[in-house]
Amino acid sequence: MKVSSICQAIDEQASERKRRLGMPRDVLPQLPYVRNYATVVTGVRRSGKSTLLDQWTSKNGGKAVSVHFDDLRLASFSPDDFLLLYEVVKERKADTLVLDEVQDIAGWEKFVVGCLDRRLRVMVTGSNAKLLSREFGSKLTGRHLDVELFPFSYSEFLRFTRQRASKLSIDEYLSIGGFPAYVESRQRMVLSELFNDILLPIT
Repeated sequence: MKVSSICQAIDEQASERKRRLGMPRDVLPQLPYVRNYATVVTGVRRSGKSTLLDQWTSKNGGKAVSVHFDDLRLASFSPDDFLLLYEVVKERKADTLVLDEVQDIAGWEKFVVGCLDRRLRVMVTGSNAKLLSREFGSKLTGRHLDVELFPFSYSEFLRFTRQRASKLSIDEYLSIGGFPAYVESRQRMVLSELFNDILLPIT
């Protein structure tokens, strides 16, 4: 890829994020930061990991470069392109790098360690089994702080649906769950796709 292509994808993604930040999650103020450690947000698919880090990026100003790799505009991104990405980070004088769904790019963990060594704050998301496995700690040589994100809690469900705590809202929450996309749409097809994406691959 070219640096200009990476920059264009980053800028277009940033513009798109502003239109879909959604409701701030309860865990947002609690995202940990210790220098030289990557903050790793894991969790089930469609629990809101990408949105959570978009919310963090928006809240913390313009010194973060955020890259969503689950994007056709970055389909040709290769391990060699990490060097170009780091040039973009330096050029923009960023102090934080957010890597969303990066686990399928070979060598991503070495790139993260290199960024940490250069005193960048790094935040990573992923739902792939590789990222959730016990091997993850060795890949980042023990330099990661983990946060597991779940679908909406009951309190988040109440805020999202603008309800008060009651037996009726508890029953509704227990009935439909907390996956943001389904809570918003109430479409059975959304729930079916979640089932197919999450449960079928492990059966």
